[in-house]
Amino acid sequence: MGYATVGQVRDATLLSAAEVGDAQLAAFLAQADAYIDAYTGRSWAGSEAEYPLIQRWSVVLAAIQSFERLHGAEDRVAQLRVEERELRRLLGRRIGLARTG
Repeated sequence: MGYATVGQVRDATLLSAAEVGDAQLAAFLAQADAYIDAYTGRSWAGSEAEYPLIQRWSVVLAAIQSFERLHGAEDRVAQLRVEERELRRLLGRRIGLARTG
């Protein structure tokens, strides 16, 4: 199971199934989770203190991919990229990653 659900992405983005299908969101989440695992060098369990950050990071990465496919959503993508960088920096500090940029 991934770090976040399609429903969590829908709740965070308010995107309808007509705008982005469930299968597409699930694929975006799988890509996000693979990126997170590669970036941090590990997988995460729901019982870990950092898990809420990991979960939010997964949602944000999937949201970025979703909005990048929508016409006129450039401002939303830019906002999400700022949040993504902040999550990456914060998590990097908490787990001691050398790469936080």
